[in-house]
Formats: sequence, C-alpha cells, structure tokens
Amino acid sequence: GAFFEYTFSSSRANIILGSRYDYHNLYGSQFSPRTHLKFILSEYTDLRLTAGKAWRVPNMIIDNISLLANSKTWVYPDTILPEISWNAGLSLVQRFKLFKRKSSLTLDYYHTRFENQLIADRDVDPNKIVFKNLSNNSYSNAIQAELAISPFKNFDIRFAYKLLDVQAVYDGEFQQQVMIPKHRGFVNFAYTTRNKRWSFDMTPAIFGSSRLPEYIDSEGVFHAQTNSPSYLRINTQITYKLKSFDIYFGGENITNYRQQNPIIDAENPFGSTFDATRIWGPIVGANVYFGIRL
Repeated sequence: GAFFEYTFSSSRANIILGSRYDYHNLYGSQFSPRTHLKFILSEYTDLRLTAGKAWRVPNMIIDNISLLANSKTWVYPDTILPEISWNAGLSLVQRFKLFKRKSSLTLDYYHTRFENQLIADRDVDPNKIVFKNLSNNSYSNAIQAELAISPFKNFDIRFAYKLLDVQAVYDGEFQQQVMIPKHRGFVNFAYTTRNKRWSFDMTPAIFGSSRLPEYIDSEGVFHAQTNSPSYLRINTQITYKLKSFDIYFGGENITNYRQQNPIIDAENPFGSTFDATRIWGPIVGANVYFGIRL
C-alpha cells in the first residue's frame, strides 16, 4: 500500500486531499481517494465537508459474531467479495447567544452508498441466516441535530436527535436493517453548584421502533415480521466533590423498562428454535450504584 496526502491551510479554510493505493493478493488494485474541507464562514459559523471511497475485506464470522447466539443455519456465498463504499457528508456548527449565554447548534448529514456489501439476510428463512454480496443495493443516511444552551449560570441543557436510515435488499426488497431504530433522541440536563461541590446530571433518552425479523417460537408457531415498541430510558447521577476524592450516586434505566422474554426458547439452548439475537431493548431493570473516585 501507498498513501499520499496534501494539506492546505489559510485563515478561513483548511483542505486535506488524500489518496491510498493498495494491491491485494486476492482482489488486486484498489484506489481510495478522500477529501476533507473546513471553511470558517464567519466568527460564529463553521462548515465541514467530507467525501471519499473506502474498501475492506469482510470477515463474515467476526463481523457477525453476535448472530452465533442461536440455532440458525448459516448460508454463505462461494466467494466473498470486498466491501466498497462511497461516502459524503457535511457538518454545520452555528454558535450564538441565548439567554445572554453561549449556545450552539450542530447539524450533521452523512450518506454512504455501497458498490458492494456483504449482508446477513435474516428475512429469507426464519431458520437460516443467509449471507450474500449485494451490488449497488444498499445505502445509509445518518442525520443528527444537536442544540446546546445554558439558561443560567452552571446549568447546561443539550438536545440531540438522530435519524438512521439504513437500507438494503432483504428478502428481495429494500428494507430497514433489522434491530436498528430509525429515530432516537435525548436531552441532557447538567447543573453544578456555585462552589463546584455538587454536580447533578440527568439524561432521558428515547429509542424509536426497530424492525424485527420473523421467527419460530418454542412451540413451533411462526411469527411474522414485526416492529419493536418505542421506549424511554433515563440515567442520572449526583456527584459530591471533596478535596482529594469524589463521591457519586446514580441510577440507570430508572424507569425500569425491560424487554419481556428476550430469549426465545431459553430453557432449551440446544434446541432448533433457541434464539438470543432478537434483543432490541434493555433486559436489566433499574440499577442503582454508589462509588468513590480518587
């Protein structure tokens, strides 16, 4: 492999142009160009752009090791082709004053288009996981918005929303990848007292619905493709700072939301319907912890 990079910098712009050439013993010549651009549009506005090509040789077992926790048969192609993708994206950061305090808004968008991708299709047969090379039949869009404000001194609030549109051809049609929520968001509240002794932090996060593959239960009943429900998860922590150490107390998943019966046929792990790969939500309830940090 050989790598080349050129960097240009000025008071208002940074440009990085890079390229890599690889010669692979199985897949021959591979050329991967990449560009990173940053522009300071104003004192309060930054714009970043990126685009390029990437490639990798997939390892079917290591990349999907969590899918071994079931009794399904793996079906794989005779030839594994390298994964090749083109991706592009932009990020805009806008700083401003709100409540007479510094605030910021960040918007991100990234798109990836695969020339070839090795996917694990769980929709073809409920008893099988079928691996296949997809040519120009998969893509992903990632959109994220984040707003950070400070209504008053020592109190910060951060809002974030993410959309993950991850599509590929599963069982002959374009569908969202299983187990990936399309929508998710959170808000974080952080407050520190004037003397810096006490810190309070709370993060409610909501996870949207995700597509679930069809399955056969322990009684041999077929269940068609469905979607998981949306759910809310709240984490919080209180910290008290002393001269040489901190004491903290907190809770995770304090709403005690849990996915019911997450493992199919859990009593029979060597049976034909055992499946521990359909876990889309928390399986541990509310958790309270206490600790000392030196």
